[in-house]
Amino acid sequence: MDSKLNKRARKAKTQSYRKTKKAKVDNLCSDLCDDILFSTLSLLPLRSLGQAACVSKTWRRWVSEIGLKKPPEPMLGGLFYEYETLDTMMTGYAPLPPCNDGDGAIMTNPASNSIMKILSCCHGLILCIDNNSPNEYRIINPLVTQTIVLPRSTCHSHSPNVTLVLDPSKLPNYEIVCLITDVNNTIVGVDVFLSKTSKWEELELTIDDLYCEDGEISFLNGTLYALAMKNSEGVLFTYNIMDKIAQVISLPCQGLWDEKPNCLGVSQGCLRFSAYDLVEGDDFVQHLIWELEGQDLWVLKHRLGPLDYQLLAFHPDLNAVFFHSIDEEQHNILALNLTDMEWRRVCTFYDGNEVDVVGMSFFPISQSLLNPAHLGR
Repeated sequence: MDSKLNKRARKAKTQSYRKTKKAKVDNLCSDLCDDILFSTLSLLPLRSLGQAACVSKTWRRWVSEIGLKKPPEPMLGGLFYEYETLDTMMTGYAPLPPCNDGDGAIMTNPASNSIMKILSCCHGLILCIDNNSPNEYRIINPLVTQTIVLPRSTCHSHSPNVTLVLDPSKLPNYEIVCLITDVNNTIVGVDVFLSKTSKWEELELTIDDLYCEDGEISFLNGTLYALAMKNSEGVLFTYNIMDKIAQVISLPCQGLWDEKPNCLGVSQGCLRFSAYDLVEGDDFVQHLIWELEGQDLWVLKHRLGPLDYQLLAFHPDLNAVFFHSIDEEQHNILALNLTDMEWRRVCTFYDGNEVDVVGMSFFPISQSLLNPAHLGR
């Protein structure tokens, strides 16, 4: 009798364990974004998908999706570059594959209209302004050709020190983080727009006499990073949005601030900083690329040179950087893979007048952005 009761108890315990495990699988699948599930399931053989159909209701629903019956469409990707010719600012677009294999899909440049100025790009959403209405920020989703005008901030007008923040794998909403500066370019505050509430929120700042360098701003893991000047020295300004804590970190190299601009960006989930350094005893300039580990530890990753190129940006997903080179009247944007040191020409443009590439933004697009929720609706 006791033996039968023990068997029943073990059987009930096993069934309870299986139900709990199945519920955990359901919850795990439901937490994943569409891109991750599609990418994972499309790599599995059809027979394996059929055999796994009994794992959970969530898994079975994904296995039966129409999208899995055909190869996934190539991810859109590319970069915007801005240059000046005579008195006109022009914006170009070059398609770029988001990974090592395959080609990026070609799309129409959403900023081909000269009155639109791109400020930031993130996972396929574009933050820009209309030059005729510089106090109004606009969000463009080119996949669904939607544009919305954001409400104006009450504490700042248009600022060049602004970045668009979006992580589709975590939240469907985006944020706009802006450094507020006065007429002398001194940082006086931080302004954040939340698409979930469609409101701006001004955050306090207690650091004095900190001058921001236009355009050199990045955002990573809830922290804003910007190149700045304090006491005539270059520093890295950081501001944690959640904790509202501001810090100033020393840079590993001052570089040649007056002659050649430094570069700041996020690559492969890490913050990177590049500076030009004049080699002692030799008449050439080298590029130094550093990576921030922890809160204030800089690690030298690459030493490139001699190169007579301007470093424009870091690739967000690959171990690669982009340069601007000038050959007579031909201007090139070049990509350098830092793993195998292989060069590649991304695009070429011509102009008979003086041309200066002044900005560059990446444009990786996520398939999940087809959801209008990413426009804050």
